[in-house]
Amino acid sequence: MIIASSCRPMVTPQQLEELKELRAKEKSLTEQIQAQKDDLSKIKPEISSRESELKDCTEKSDFVKQKLAQWPNIWPDWPPEPPAAPVEPEKKKKK
Repeated sequence: MIIASSCRPMVTPQQLEELKELRAKEKSLTEQIQAQKDDLSKIKPEISSRESELKDCTEKSDFVKQKLAQWPNIWPDWPPEPPAAPVEPEKKKKK
């Protein structure tokens, strides 16, 4: 008579404790990842806004640099008005 027995490894209490700790770490890390993703989704619109402001500022700065390079004839297509003639004060006549 032959008895066949299988060798089934049993999980030790130490392994169960380690597994419990690893699952707790996994849960903690998953929560941290989600928190970071939430922060990222809040920050992205602000970054986009700041980049838009930077682009606008750069365009204005380039405009000013271009006009400074053309100094003193900044706007050549703009004809200046002649200076106004001085107005002489009226003299009151005595009666």
